Amino acid sequence: MPATYRTIRTATPSDLKYLVHLQKRWSNDVGFLPRQALLDYLERRGALIITQNAEPCGYLLFRPSKRGIVRIPQVAIDPELLRSTAGTCLLSKLKHAATANGCFALRALSRTDTLAHLFFPAIGFTATAVLPAPSKRHMPVIEWTHSLLTPAITAQAMLRTLRTAEPTHAATAIGADVRLPA
Repeated sequence: MPATYRTIRTATPSDLKYLVHLQKRWSNDVGFLPRQALLDYLERRGALIITQNAEPCGYLLFRPSKRGIVRIPQVAIDPELLRSTAGTCLLSKLKHAATANGCFALRALSRTDTLAHLFFPAIGFTATAVLPAPSKRHMPVIEWTHSLLTPAITAQAMLRTLRTAEPTHAATAIGADVRLPA
């Protein structure tokens, strides 16, 4: 059996075709973003691509807020590689980048009838809110949060830091090329 090599890199506009393809495959689970919105994430360096043996096999879109929370609108993995830790690897890379850039939480949304509803709690996210279904034919949406704070940092210290410090989102290299956009 040949060795499997995985790498994670910042997505570029040349990856748009792959993102559109995988988004279409998982549109019922991850939702739909227009091509222009996907291109915006790519141009702002707000997307990670995981490759296996040099072929893309998944992506993660993210956008940090000025409040230190990194929002994750979409995570999609090739259907053949589900449960292969590809999604966990993407989120691990994002956690390290977010922590290094002073962010204190990751946030994602998922409907209760999707695989993400099982994935997020399995990797340490906790449900922080239940949003009502937008219509009778839709399912409720769960807001998932993963704290990046160490146990030594209390909520009071965090609030004091947020009140007194200007948020800094200067791009700092993590690994070879992962940076949080300004």
